[in-house]
Amino acid sequence: MNFNIKEKNKNKKIKGVLFDMDGTMFDTETMSIYGWEVTAKKYGITISQDFMIGCMGLVSNAIRDKFYDEYGRNFAYDKFRSDKIKVMKDIIIKDGVPHKKGLVEILKYLNQNGIKCAVATSTSYDRAMFNIERSGVIEYFDEIISGDMVENGKPAPDIYIYAAQKLGLTTDECMVLEDSKNGILSANASGAAAAVLIPDIIPIDDVMIASADYMCDDLNQAIELIKTINNK
Repeated sequence: MNFNIKEKNKNKKIKGVLFDMDGTMFDTETMSIYGWEVTAKKYGITISQDFMIGCMGLVSNAIRDKFYDEYGRNFAYDKFRSDKIKVMKDIIIKDGVPHKKGLVEILKYLNQNGIKCAVATSTSYDRAMFNIERSGVIEYFDEIISGDMVENGKPAPDIYIYAAQKLGLTTDECMVLEDSKNGILSANASGAAAAVLIPDIIPIDDVMIASADYMCDDLNQAIELIKTINNK
């Protein structure tokens, strides 16, 4: 695949890669929607697809606010969220964590080429570690950064700035891999060397396209992009 390398990458190499988790590393967004739907039936409510997609990439407090706006301040969001998480955990315990195409390949490539990598997920630390520890890839990561470690969640840039700092880098030395609108906005705002959109289930819109420096079909293509930037 031929990439039109952006001017800001002309004289810089990618020294770190920052991974969103759900929908980018793991095929868990579909699982999450299933969890919302199952739990919604239990609570006697209907959650629209658009509402669920709008929650993707947000930290829990922001999702809580969306639920309150939609269902009222008396809605038992924390219990609802706990029940939804249990649905997902039960699936993962039974079937494992499904990888996105190219995950192991890109992590091996980064490791072999001395490129640092971190997870930067809006998910809470406990939930993130539950997934990553069961994924078989935790040993590849230098840092695990979760949404509860920063003041402002995506689409604010805080998490990617912090993740780069934890790797001993600046964001303009890092590639960010994202699948969601909130995530790619965060990557762009962080000043990342390359904000890369790898679409999952969220429909791509003009804002996402404008915020992305590059688009890849999967993580294998992201390897080729890193090679192109670093070997220009």
